[in-house]
Amino acid sequence: MGGYNSTRWANHHKKTRVEDCVGLEVNGLLDALGREMLSRPRKGGRSIAWTDEYSGLTAGAYVEYDSSGAFTVLRLIYRAYGWDGTPNEVVVKVELTPTETNFNGLRHWFSCPSCQSRVGKLYLPPGKLYFACRHCHDLTYRSAQTAHEPSVEDRLQRLERHVAKL
Repeated sequence: MGGYNSTRWANHHKKTRVEDCVGLEVNGLLDALGREMLSRPRKGGRSIAWTDEYSGLTAGAYVEYDSSGAFTVLRLIYRAYGWDGTPNEVVVKVELTPTETNFNGLRHWFSCPSCQSRVGKLYLPPGKLYFACRHCHDLTYRSAQTAHEPSVEDRLQRLERHVAKL
């Protein structure tokens, strides 16, 4: 009893963290595409590139949009690499759904391609091919996996982000 590998945690794998994924925020995407595409029915496309603010990963995609129907439909076309390193051309259809704000404006959300829930950010974890919400990819935050005391690494990253904003 109590020998090598006798613990029930021997085969435990930590969840993938949001900070390790490429994230796509709805507001960042709309800024890159130009919000005027939502003002009247349009069809078009544009190449975009972005850097995720948490992971620091850079990504790019070609985005086709069609705002002529009740909802704006986006087609994300990008290259993703599986666990074996092979590149895959991926096409994902994502709907933008608007909600009214209290000050007579509209806030736009992604409709998750997997579960259709309304989210502000989609994630692409390492080795996966499709963007989806954090619940579909079973992602967690770094802060949920560490003690409540910030580590030296966390404090250094917080200082770096603060200095970058100056």
